[in-house]
Amino acid sequence: MTRDEGADMVSSFLGLGREDVKVLFAETNGPHLKHTFVEAIYADNRGLADKAVAENRPVHE
Repeated sequence: MTRDEGADMVSSFLGLGREDVKVLFAETNGPHLKHTFVEAIYADNRGLADKAVAENRPVHE
């Protein structure tokens, strides 16, 4: 997988900017993400989803 293909995939699935993803890939010398980074995204998204459920509104707006 090329960095561009990886950036497209991460951008689509995790909602990050393509250029931001390319910067992350440059730090890992390839199309890779550090576990701590993915964990932070998951925690943020989980928090937003929990808040939406508590407010009885759609999770995805």
